[in-house]
Amino acid sequence: MKKLLTIIFALALIVGVGLPAYAATQYYRAEVYKLVNTGDVADASTRITSGITYRVLQTDETAADTDETLGSDKVMTSKTNPVTTTVYNTHDRIDFWCDPTDAGDAQVSLIVVDTNGGFTAYIADFLPTTHKVIIDERPNMMHSGVIWFSGTAVTTLVTDTGIDFLYDTVLHALKVDVITAGAADSIDVGLLSTETSGDDDGLIDGFNLSSTGALTPALATSGALLDDATNFYPLGHFIESANARSLVYSTLSTITTSNGYLHYFFTVVR
Repeated sequence: MKKLLTIIFALALIVGVGLPAYAATQYYRAEVYKLVNTGDVADASTRITSGITYRVLQTDETAADTDETLGSDKVMTSKTNPVTTTVYNTHDRIDFWCDPTDAGDAQVSLIVVDTNGGFTAYIADFLPTTHKVIIDERPNMMHSGVIWFSGTAVTTLVTDTGIDFLYDTVLHALKVDVITAGAADSIDVGLLSTETSGDDDGLIDGFNLSSTGALTPALATSGALLDDATNFYPLGHFIESANARSLVYSTLSTITTSNGYLHYFFTVVR
C-alpha cells in the first residue's frame, strides 16, 4: 500500500509540474443588450451586435486603472485592449481570455460603450459566469457616458473616439478624468469639424492635463458649443438632425504620456 501511495504521489507531482503556464486563464464571454423601453425597466431584449467597444481593467484597488492583459484563446494569443468595434463584430459579443489573478484578485472590471449614441455600462466585478451585459439607453433621462483618451506627439491630430451621438441629443456637460498627467499637456474635445456645424474644440478648448483626477472645465476652457464666452448655455448643446455628432479630441503640446477618460452627460429627448 505504501508503495502504491508513493507512486500516486509521484504521478500527481509530475502532472502538477507539467501544468501549462496558462492554467489560471479563464474564458469570458457575454452578449450585450440595450434597455430602451421607458415603460418596462425589466425589458432589455434588444441585442447589440455591432458598434460596441470595451475595455477590461484589473480590479485590484492599487491598479484600478490598469488594463488587463487579454488573449484571444487559452494560450493567450495577444488581444488588443481596449477591444475595438471591429474586433467585437467578429463574434458579436464580448469575448476574451485573461488571468484575473495577476492583479491579486479573482475578477476584472469592464467598461462597455455603445458607440451608436455613446451609452455606457460599467461592470465592477465581471465574472466568467456573467453572460449578459445590459446598457441603459432609455430616452428622456440623463445618462453619463465615458470614453478613454491617450496622448500623442502629433499636435495637429484629431482623434475620432468612434462615438456618434444620436440626433435630438442634448449634451449637458463634460468632465476630464486625468489618470496620467503631463505638465505641459492639454486637450481639445468637440464634434467633428468636417460635419455640418461641427467644431473640433467646441466642447472643451485647451484643457490643461497637468493634474490628475476628475476635473470640470471652467468657462475659460469650455468650448463654443457649450457657452457664449460669458455664460454656459443652460441646457448645453442640442444636436439637430444632419448636424455634427461625432465626438473627437485633439492633443496640444507634445502629449506622449497623458491619458484618461472623457465623461459626458447627455439626454436623448425623443
